[in-house]
Amino acid sequence: MLNLFAEDLKMKGIEFYFTSVKAYRENSVVSQLDDFPHIKENIVRLDSLDFLNYANLNASFSKEEMKASFGHYDTEWNLKLGTELANYILNNY
Repeated sequence: MLNLFAEDLKMKGIEFYFTSVKAYRENSVVSQLDDFPHIKENIVRLDSLDFLNYANLNASFSKEEMKASFGHYDTEWNLKLGTELANYILNNY
């Protein structure tokens, strides 16, 4: 379904940005997408074909932020995610 959605958006000229929820594991910030290698592989493939833009924002979040918000994605957390995604788009496109 993701492939069809990405293809439909591209045909309509709509930019599609994909990011993944982050997690704090083994003293580092990782993408929860890493838990689903087949999905991640498809996301990377769709990105390489310009059907979507995979915004890997892991470096934007410190270990301290991840520890403090673990499992609690509140308004402040969403504001940071939105700001980082906006900065990613502005700096890369």
